[in-house]
Amino acid sequence: MNINSQIKTIIFDLYGTLAFFDPSREKIQKKAASKFGYSLSFEGINKGYFEAQKFFDYQNSIKLISKLNSEEKYQFFSKYEQLILKGDNIDVNLNESGKIWELISIQNYEMILYPDVMNTLRSLGNNFNLGLATNIDLSSQEISNKFQLEGLMDFIFTSKDLNLVKPDKKFFRKILLGTKTEKDKILYIGDQIQNDIMPAMSLGFKTILMDRYNQFSGKSICPVVRNMDEIIKLL
Repeated sequence: MNINSQIKTIIFDLYGTLAFFDPSREKIQKKAASKFGYSLSFEGINKGYFEAQKFFDYQNSIKLISKLNSEEKYQFFSKYEQLILKGDNIDVNLNESGKIWELISIQNYEMILYPDVMNTLRSLGNNFNLGLATNIDLSSQEISNKFQLEGLMDFIFTSKDLNLVKPDKKFFRKILLGTKTEKDKILYIGDQIQNDIMPAMSLGFKTILMDRYNQFSGKSICPVVRNMDEIIKLL
């Protein structure tokens, strides 16, 4: 399927699409769970994160997680961790899942770009305007500096700058206004159907689902890719 005939601007989600945590979420989860006597699998962790992300998005739609008080955050992430563990059919009470999350929360890690990102961005930048849209609580300049995106990204939209979070349609309307591109000439690429794809489609953007963990097989409502090289092929 070739969808580039009308595309002028490509907007990417950040986490899960262009970037990941190092050490990986799998390594962090396995290490923390082992302290409590639990053995987790790669497949189970990703299955659990799939469900936990739904819970994450739902909470943000009601009240931003960043706005929760310390007790509310503890309760939220206890449930969040509980859902992750269920991916390996491990049922724990909220007290124990909270303790596991506390151990995870003190681990040192950073977000870095996937190895296939920079070369693809340089290639796409020859033909399209490029942008980034993320819920991370950093400014556009902080994001640009952290990932060395100066000269690669024409637009960076962050929840900190916009005071909005995905999947709020107002966030995507800001993208539409900021890029000054007709809605049907914007391609949005993200890794979450509810958080990225559906709100983008509702405004008339073209969409591609990034499925690096093969979680959406047979479930998507738009073209699906597993890596950045497949985006090049589609375009």
